[in-house]
Amino acid sequence: MKNIVLGICKRNENYSDINPLEAAVHGEALERALASGVKDPFRSLDLLTIQINAHNIEIRADGNSFVPIIDRNTTLPARREMLFTTANDNQTEALIVVYEEGDDEKQLLLLGYFKVVGIPPAAKGVPKIIVYGHRCFECAESYG
Repeated sequence: MKNIVLGICKRNENYSDINPLEAAVHGEALERALASGVKDPFRSLDLLTIQINAHNIEIRADGNSFVPIIDRNTTLPARREMLFTTANDNQTEALIVVYEEGDDEKQLLLLGYFKVVGIPPAAKGVPKIIVYGHRCFECAESYG
């Protein structure tokens, strides 16, 4: 990857004294400027910016197990779909809790949660709940 970047930048060696966080902030600023319509007056920028998901996005499933719904390094926007079901008989609602994996793989950061209500009472495992993961999570119930 370094050789590709060096070739694009027409350099023989890379500049290694930059803080990685600072580089990410500069990249984000450039991307936001381009997205807001800022024009390059010198026509020297010929860029394609690609966003990736830096960490896994996971949903807490039955108890304390976590299921990745959007994997690390997935290009954005991304849309994933995962099928879940109820864990108990006659369960009429389900709490969907969404986490982002932290820098340490054992660390999970709460992104948010939402509740699915109105699930018809049925035996556990019968109702189907489809969770769509992308920038905002959605849920569609499919009972039966």
